Amino acid sequence: MAPASGKGSGGTRVTITGGNLGDGVDITDVSLCDESAAEIVSQSATQVVVVSAPGPFTLGDVCVKSTSHGKTMGFNLFSYNPFITAWAAGQGTISPSGDVEVTYGSNAAFTASAESYYHITSLLTNGAADGAATGRAAYTSRWQNVMADGTVAVSFAENMAPLGTPEWWLARYGWTNDFGWWETNDTDGDRFFAWEERMADTDPTDSGSCFRVTGMNRADSFVVGVACTNTRIYGLGCTTNLIQGAWWPVAGQTGIPGEADGFMELVDPTNAGSRSYRATVEPP
Repeated sequence: MAPASGKGSGGTRVTITGGNLGDGVDITDVSLCDESAAEIVSQSATQVVVVSAPGPFTLGDVCVKSTSHGKTMGFNLFSYNPFITAWAAGQGTISPSGDVEVTYGSNAAFTASAESYYHITSLLTNGAADGAATGRAAYTSRWQNVMADGTVAVSFAENMAPLGTPEWWLARYGWTNDFGWWETNDTDGDRFFAWEERMADTDPTDSGSCFRVTGMNRADSFVVGVACTNTRIYGLGCTTNLIQGAWWPVAGQTGIPGEADGFMELVDPTNAGSRSYRATVEPP
C-alpha cells in the first residue's frame, strides 16, 4: 500500500501492489475500510491504482474484487485519518504546515514563529481565536485527541515603536533596541526626528536625505518644488493667515504620487494676492 492512509474526505490516490489482483482488465471493485474506491485509475495483474472515497476515521481491510480471482484481501492495511490544514500569512511561519496527517485519536502541535521585529496578531483553530497567541513572537498550538479534520491559521504584523515607527525600519539603521528613544531623535542633524523620516521615506542617518522644499516660482500660478520619493504621496496646502488662519488643501493637489527621480512640483493655479503654502507627505 502506498500510501497506507488517507483523508476522511477521500481523494487520496492509493497504489495497491500484490499477486492475484486480476488479469489486468477485470478488477471490478476496490474497497478501503469497507468503502468502495471513488475511481479505479489503472490496473494490471499485480497492481491497481485507485482514488479513495470518503470514509470513517478507522484502520481497516483492503479488498480487491476481480472476475478472475474473486476477492483478494489484505487485513488492517489502510486507515482514514484526520488532517489538519495549517498555514501562515505575513512575516512568519507555522510548522508543520500544509495538510498535516494526524493519527486518529492522537495529539498534534503546531508552532507559529514571527520574524524578527514582528509578532502574532491572530491564531485561529477551526476559525476560533486563541487569544493566548496574540502579541507573542512564538506560540505552540496544541491539539489533543484529534478525531476530526481541522484548520489552524496564523497571521503576523510588524512591531511598532510608541509613535508608530516599525521596529524593523529602525533596525535597518542599526537601532535594535530602545526603539522609542531612537524614533524621537534626530541623529543626522537635519531637524527631522526618525519617526518623521520614516513618514517621508528618507534616510535618518543622512542629513542630505530629508523632506524639504527645493524651490518656488510664481507666474500665473504658484509652484512649489519638493524632494520626493515614489513610495509616498504628497499634497499642497495654503492659508491667508499664518497666525490665526486654518490651512486648507489646494484643489487638485492632494494624494499625488511622488516622482521616481526625486523631484516634483505642486501647483496652485489660483492667482491669489497673498497666500502661504506648506507641502505634506504621507505613506500611501
